[in-house]
Amino acid sequence: MHSALYVHLISLTILGELQLLQKDSSVGSSKTEPPVESVGL
Repeated sequence: MHSALYVHLISLTILGELQLLQKDSSVGSSKTEPPVESVGL
């Protein structure tokens, strides 16, 4: 049970990171300079 929960959480974190990377790449392609919001976070 616990191992399944850990795998689920890890998969969610990986998906979240992938989504963030996709957002950063899309913003980077549209803007030449990096967004200030990402640097602030």
